[in-house]
Amino acid sequence: MNNQQSHGTAKTKNPVRPAYLVSGAAVALVLNVIAFWVADQAGATWEVGQPYALEVYAVIGATLFMFALGGVVTWLVSRTNAGFVKLAAWGGLALGLVSMVALVNASDWATGLALGFMHVVTAGAWALSLLWNQEG
Repeated sequence: MNNQQSHGTAKTKNPVRPAYLVSGAAVALVLNVIAFWVADQAGATWEVGQPYALEVYAVIGATLFMFALGGVVTWLVSRTNAGFVKLAAWGGLALGLVSMVALVNASDWATGLALGFMHVVTAGAWALSLLWNQEG
């Protein structure tokens, strides 16, 4: 019979499941690329005050970068603070929606509408990926 105590060395399971984040990123990526293509066909100029041409690669990169950076930070912090997952979910959603304010610089309605849609899709996919991520 072994009566040893762990003295705080027991590992707790990380509440972030990467498969949920990868799935959310994939859904957001597909919807954002479709939105880019539809808006491009509708005559979007993709000019929002940036010094470079906005291409589909920028949409892909921005979507994946947000999920990768946010996912790594959330995973690392939630290892010691499981409650951080909900904060990251709601904070990411708020950041994605608030950052749409910059789209007032869009030179045409198709660009503004498409980029706004992409912000909502990415922020929503991020939040749902983390909120549905919770076990129980």
